[in-house]
Amino acid sequence: MALPTYDQRTTWPIWTRFALTQGDLNAAAASLGAERRFERWKSSLRHRLLTGTAFPPLDLPKRWDEANVVELLTAAGQDLALLDAGAYNSPASWAASRLNLTSVDGIDLNPRLTMSPRANHIRYSCQNMMATAFSDEAFDVVVSGSTVEHGVDWDQWLAECRRILKPGGLLYVSTDVVAESTNTSDLTAFGLPWTPLRPSDIEAMPARFERAGFVASAARRPELPDNLPVQFLGHRIGFVGFAVVAG
Repeated sequence: MALPTYDQRTTWPIWTRFALTQGDLNAAAASLGAERRFERWKSSLRHRLLTGTAFPPLDLPKRWDEANVVELLTAAGQDLALLDAGAYNSPASWAASRLNLTSVDGIDLNPRLTMSPRANHIRYSCQNMMATAFSDEAFDVVVSGSTVEHGVDWDQWLAECRRILKPGGLLYVSTDVVAESTNTSDLTAFGLPWTPLRPSDIEAMPARFERAGFVASAARRPELPDNLPVQFLGHRIGFVGFAVVAG
């Protein structure tokens, strides 16, 4: 786990963090404590009554994201304006619930978004995360957990995040990681191209963030284990998360 660095203009930690083993995912889940199964059951029941299908499970990678968001925001207070970009079955909604945040928006292209947990507390709307309807500098925090690998143009999305974040605001984004030699050019998920990062991509991410107007930590090129923790579309994958600050 990378040690955090701090931008002098903010209290936000800035880091690059990896989940490349089952132990990484298990440790994050353990840090959250109990899984709140009754709350999940109520959410799944409501979703089934409205849509005829069960709400997707909150798996270990999502709990890793939830743990990262909780860690980042715990000391920041409840009066943050937060946007969850890619909010359907998102760990950020559970983090917001755990922290009792009072101003949360969630966007996604999935029309079932409005049937998601805490719909009476989160302002859900179907929007393209690369071109939102929000005003400039509308948010203190933008969170996106394992969404950008599904048909999102990184540079266009980062430009939009910088537009809607206040100066000094926090962006947390996570995505899938695969081995350098993995060919995903013909693979799709949820009807969209699947574009995970490779180690060489991760090494180049600080420059990409900085071009978009963010302050980022240096990112080492990770040494991937032979057996990454999750199987997806026939490939083993791990995860990387970035916490960066709007300059």
